[in-house]
Amino acid sequence: GGTSTAVSNRRIDNTAPSATMTNPGSPITGTKSFDGTASDAGGSGVASLTFQSSPTGAGTWSDLCSDTTSPYACSYDTSGLADGQYDFRSRALDNAGNAAISTVYSGAIVDNNAPSASLTDPGAYLRGTVTLDATADDGAGSGLANVKIQRSPAGAGTWTDVCSDTSSPYSCSFDTTSVSDGLYDFRAVATDNITLSTTSTIVANRRVDNTVPTATMNDPGQYMGNTVTLTATAADTGGSGVASVTIQRSPAGLGSWTDVCTDTSSPYSCGFDTTTVPDGLYDFRATTLDNAGNGGTSGTVANRQVDNTVPTVSLTDPGSPLRATVTLNVTATDVGGSGVASVAFERSPAGLNTWTNICTDPSFPYSCSFDTTGVTDGVYDLRAVATDNSGKTN
Repeated sequence: GGTSTAVSNRRIDNTAPSATMTNPGSPITGTKSFDGTASDAGGSGVASLTFQSSPTGAGTWSDLCSDTTSPYACSYDTSGLADGQYDFRSRALDNAGNAAISTVYSGAIVDNNAPSASLTDPGAYLRGTVTLDATADDGAGSGLANVKIQRSPAGAGTWTDVCSDTSSPYSCSFDTTSVSDGLYDFRAVATDNITLSTTSTIVANRRVDNTVPTATMNDPGQYMGNTVTLTATAADTGGSGVASVTIQRSPAGLGSWTDVCTDTSSPYSCGFDTTTVPDGLYDFRATTLDNAGNGGTSGTVANRQVDNTVPTVSLTDPGSPLRATVTLNVTATDVGGSGVASVAFERSPAGLNTWTNICTDPSFPYSCSFDTTGVTDGVYDLRAVATDNSGKTN
């Protein structure tokens, strides 16, 4: 018989190696260094230590990177993974092909994407304290650390924090009186828990106006009757512009104001039908509102008389016949309150109703000298017409 040459020193190794992995921590972003240990009691030696990941709970393991020499460590760009929660482990392989799995670190968050951010438009005009609102979302990432809302003079790009909110809904109170009137830009900045941040689109040219507009009520005159035009002026130096002017009335001295009308464009005016109120004394004023909501009130034009009642008048019979110069006398009163402005004495050929003025007397006692030689002898009708200070006649 014959004997072959001996094949010497062949290792039998059926013992799996051991593997550990250092906890990778959470959250994870960018390029991450993974490390662990491995040993092989079976004697064939460690061939490699590979680091693996799986979406949490899925058990679908993918290799990230591996190292063949101790100390075992390697780096992986985690931006190759979608944001979300992952499980991590290491897998040791010995030279005999035996494999071992380390303890699994479960639920670590991978986050490589900045959050989204959007600022709600606070409106074109701002005054007093307003609420600024923003929305933000970090998807499957590490979660939002805070959302800051910022302001800048329009176009300047010099941003100042208005507030920072750490929980949804993201909002804050902005005391606009803490800044000067003018145009401002606003934005929101969302930052997640690994300091990735996003700036929202700018909401531009929003007007802060805390200046009260001015109003002036024009004097409608001492006496009013029928429909009169009331006028006012208004201006807004705060910048938002006059939105409307309201003209108001009140019984004199009472301060119980009723709107007569509202006008939204200059010149500010309205028709006041004085027949809708009782005769008497009234006060008038104008109130104005600007587009930011600031309101101003004019001074009061006081004690203006509404009189829609005709005066009473009575001509004393001068007798008949008349010759030479005779004195005509009248009694006249005005219960409407504006007072008798004048009394006109008139004549007409009897029955014709074609009246000619003889004279007018503006003051009490009301009388007129009628030179009868200035007319043809005949029969005449005589009358008196009283006019009050609001223009009513009788």
